[in-house]
Amino acid sequence: MPIPLRVLNVEDSGDDAVLLRRYLARSGYDVVLERVATAGELEAALRSARWDVAVVDYVLPGFDGRAALAMLGKLAPDLPVVVVSGAVSEEVLAGQAVRPGVHDYLAKTYLSKLVPAIGLAAGAIAEVERPDAHLTLCKEYLQLPEPHLSKAAFHGEQAVLTADPRRAPALWASALVTLGGCYLRMGRPADAARTLMRFLEADLRLDEADAMLEGEVHLQLGLAQEELGDLEGAAAQLQEARMGFERLGLAIRAEECAHHQRRLVMGHSDSDEGAALGRGAVERHLEHAELHLALGDSVAAVREGIAALQQAGEDSAKCFACYGLLMRCALHEGHRWDALSFALSAHMMALEAEREELVNRSTAALTTLFDELGDEGPEALAHLEQEYARQGLDIAPFLPEPMRSAGGRDRQRPV
Repeated sequence: MPIPLRVLNVEDSGDDAVLLRRYLARSGYDVVLERVATAGELEAALRSARWDVAVVDYVLPGFDGRAALAMLGKLAPDLPVVVVSGAVSEEVLAGQAVRPGVHDYLAKTYLSKLVPAIGLAAGAIAEVERPDAHLTLCKEYLQLPEPHLSKAAFHGEQAVLTADPRRAPALWASALVTLGGCYLRMGRPADAARTLMRFLEADLRLDEADAMLEGEVHLQLGLAQEELGDLEGAAAQLQEARMGFERLGLAIRAEECAHHQRRLVMGHSDSDEGAALGRGAVERHLEHAELHLALGDSVAAVREGIAALQQAGEDSAKCFACYGLLMRCALHEGHRWDALSFALSAHMMALEAEREELVNRSTAALTTLFDELGDEGPEALAHLEQEYARQGLDIAPFLPEPMRSAGGRDRQRPV
């Protein structure tokens, strides 16, 4: 049954408000959303109705976020607030928008973060589901092109704190692994080791479908102990991880453990073997992503896909493969608008690579996705056109003719 959610959206863009309503509805909410763009409209909305959460755009023409937050603090001090911006980074928001009543602050670019953040702020997510929401946000922040490690760590800590290791051992283990990896990236190996040891000390048994998580715990713990200088302990943990992955038939992960073991033995030297393993980084990340996707873990697959994309550089053909993988991850999660966006990126890379077989594949994928969206197709395409236009790029020349015509009709449609 859909969860009732009343959202007061302080926002000047009608398109952004419609998109927010749609994302919330797709996530299982029965949404009542009212958009206001002036001080008078905000005051009237606060006095006339009860709201579960306010979502405030921090940059508004003539009525900025500071003024909106001040009014909310005065007229509705108990109303949870989520601050968003398409123009100000989350780091800047962290310094300017954090005040009593503000539960979160996010960039508009990634709506996949906004939905669970709103649900948590509004208290609309059931207690048993909150650990999963926090874990989702932790992974989202780690997967950004420029990961936001402090916010990832906060949500990872909340996921570990609220998950029940006896009732949901796989969720708890996944939270520990993700948080441990986050701590490692933050240069906090001692915190990573303490976090990961909690799983081993709990002596839990995971189902076969989740058994790879135990190997991930040993792998991450081995890396943490290596950074702490405990090379003997690191070697033991890496061996446990390697054997666990081998038992599960996960050859790629087992080889990764073996590589780390060889690195320990060779004293971290830059050997020819290490250099060889450094080549083909895109392919290795894509192989890992395919493995995760086959296991149904699209979040981990996306993480590997983004890592592959970062390694691909200006190689258009490799970028094509990365965007194709990300498109399939989006489809796996039912995010068809995101899938269309990745399909368009793949198509542009295929055209840039000037490889006919890639262009044919990308054209087929793009037009199929557009057709499957039905009545939403032109609207989704118009949204993509606006996003690219903000970056100074007209995507019309890159579109197959049927989509180009549909996009044109949508642009001419009255608002």
